[in-house]
Amino acid sequence: MKIKEMPWYTQPWMRVEIDSVSAMNDAELLAAVLGEGYGKENAVDLSNRVLASYNFSSLATLSLHELKKAFRKDIHAIRIAAMFEIVRRMNRLAKHGFSKKIETAEELVSVGIQVHNHLSGDCEPSVNDKEVTKMLVSAGELLGISVLDHIIIGKDTYLSLKEKGMMN
Repeated sequence: MKIKEMPWYTQPWMRVEIDSVSAMNDAELLAAVLGEGYGKENAVDLSNRVLASYNFSSLATLSLHELKKAFRKDIHAIRIAAMFEIVRRMNRLAKHGFSKKIETAEELVSVGIQVHNHLSGDCEPSVNDKEVTKMLVSAGELLGISVLDHIIIGKDTYLSLKEKGMMN
């Protein structure tokens, strides 16, 4: 049976409108991600078939090739792989925080790159930043050390003087 042929109040999309996403069962949630079925299976039937062999935890470990075999349609496999990657990234962010904190000035971050932050959050290089960059490049040339870049870290972004053509 096609989802459109189901009573309107049992269709997954309508259940979300009426009850919220948390009221949906696993197959309905998976069907919402798939968006459509394949062949004679509607999205819910397809989801039920796949969930008869895999739970969400085991689905998350499948390769794209294995997902394609399970769902029988490339776009479905890609959607499921993308969904689990989003979940992994959100879990990583929740565990490690939403921004990288610099814990110590002693840690070696890179070689040949000058990095500093602007507490104002603005990444625009100051006159001093440009002068220091020129001096470092000149000093590096004398010593046979290449200065690869000068990076300024701001509030939510960064600026690479090399990318901006300011390393000359």
